[in-house]
Amino acid sequence: MRMADFQPSSSQRKLLRKNADLQVTLGPPRVDAVRLALFNRHKLERDLSEEPTSGEHYANWLATSCVDTLEVDYWLENKLIGVSILDFGAISASSVYFFFDPDESKRGLGTFSVLHEIEWLRSRGLQFYYLGLWISECASMSYKSRFLPHERLVAGKWQSFKKE
Repeated sequence: MRMADFQPSSSQRKLLRKNADLQVTLGPPRVDAVRLALFNRHKLERDLSEEPTSGEHYANWLATSCVDTLEVDYWLENKLIGVSILDFGAISASSVYFFFDPDESKRGLGTFSVLHEIEWLRSRGLQFYYLGLWISECASMSYKSRFLPHERLVAGKWQSFKKE
């Protein structure tokens, strides 16, 4: 997505207000019992996996990188309820993975994290934000298609998708 072209919809602005009580912290990716437990709850309770992920696998997949990587944590009071992992290039960022507390699913944390991260990335002068893999048939990824305008690689060619 070209961040300069993005304007939040009225429902996205409403979601920002709904989550105004969250605190956001940024830092290097961390591996600890709290993050691993949250990751496994997200994966298991949302039927995204059949068995827990080990700390070693989590570290190798999300915390160890050959590029600049940042962890964005979403807190409700003193409870970690969401974690986003972002990779950075010179003018762009890529969402590696986002996971959240299934008990907080009504907050729309996937959408909220993207909106918050767009503003933070814009404030640092980045131009593009890649929301990661999107599979149209996967309901848990549907929120990604609502960030318009954006581009998709279709049959080997980039195509623009704009607001209707």
